[in-house]
Amino acid sequence: MPNVAILIDRMGFVRCDTNFINSNEPMMKKCLLFALAGAMTLGVLHSCKKEENGEEPVPEIDDLLSAAYIPGPAFLEYCKAQTAWDTNGDGKLSSIEAAAVKEIEISRRQIASLEGIEYFTALTTLYCYDNYLTTLDLSKNTALTELWCHNNPGDGVSKFPIKAWFDDSTIPSHLGRGGWYYNGKRITVAYYTGN
Repeated sequence: MPNVAILIDRMGFVRCDTNFINSNEPMMKKCLLFALAGAMTLGVLHSCKKEENGEEPVPEIDDLLSAAYIPGPAFLEYCKAQTAWDTNGDGKLSSIEAAAVKEIEISRRQIASLEGIEYFTALTTLYCYDNYLTTLDLSKNTALTELWCHNNPGDGVSKFPIKAWFDDSTIPSHLGRGGWYYNGKRITVAYYTGN
């Protein structure tokens, strides 16, 4: 019986010693089945991986420029127009390219949703004032140091809810709380975590 070496390296590649391929076909089938099972196990383990903070990682995506990832049409069009973000020139915006963006200035553009902003994980500055935002999810934008979100309707009564990596009791000093008047009502930023 020939020796069979099976190796699963750090990158998840499964390798079998091929000196038996011509001499022992059943052994090759066993090796390939073992390799397939190993690869599937590694895939499951990798898909279960969490970030250090316990959050699910933002998945790596080849092209974010679709309504599947950025459903708000005005924000999607804004992102498509930012050709400098496409660093490899392939006409797409990958999650890796989005994660390198430091500033977004999207004020006064009739934006109703910034869903998809979570892919911009290195974002330090966000200008999104004078739009139609009712809420904002910045929970993945932990590098954010400057936020201008005034003159959005929020809930239309008194709050502009912002999901963040902190809550009202632990607001970083560089972000602050703030508030504004919208349609005659005082709107105050309300940070929260979770759902």
